[in-house]
Amino acid sequence: MKKMMTVIIGIVLTANTVFTYTKSTHMVKMRDGINLETDVYLPEGLDSTSVPAVLIRTPYGRERQKPELIAAFTDSSSYALVIQDTRGQHSSEGIDSVFLDDAWGDKKDGY
Repeated sequence: MKKMMTVIIGIVLTANTVFTYTKSTHMVKMRDGINLETDVYLPEGLDSTSVPAVLIRTPYGRERQKPELIAAFTDSSSYALVIQDTRGQHSSEGIDSVFLDDAWGDKKDGY
């Protein structure tokens, strides 16, 4: 575990790209009408309106996620980053049902 943490810290510290982005916050409507608060980080200087994205859905608060750290592991000039609070967490609507509404759960929030 110590070696893995050393590798991760080394990658982060030696990353030579600066993640410059434009952030916007949206309430994204799910299939059942519940809105989930979502931050979208678009790379600055983007020359396209359609780019692949890394999606992170978290019950721990989207503000706690560090886009700069995540960018160290991706080509941050080519990917958008989307971070979403799950149902009932922080500013998202609905009832907290972590893992029950995701992916193949009843509401399929992550489809």
